Amino acid sequence: MVFLSKNLLHDHCQRRGQCAAVVVSPEHYERMLEVLEEAEDVAAFDEAMTEEGPSIPWAQVKADLGWA
Repeated sequence: MVFLSKNLLHDHCQRRGQCAAVVVSPEHYERMLEVLEEAEDVAAFDEAMTEEGPSIPWAQVKADLGWA
């Protein structure tokens, strides 16, 4: 048996008492992706900050890439 539950942001479908699927609006889905990408960027930054070795100044990075 499948049960549907409505929420202001999403619908979900339960099967045998377990959530089987979630349906969200395209806008809500896009926002969730943005938040996930931001969290991944923060985690990558935190990991990079723990690396040993010299830092490269931003001015040098821009010059190396031809942006300066």
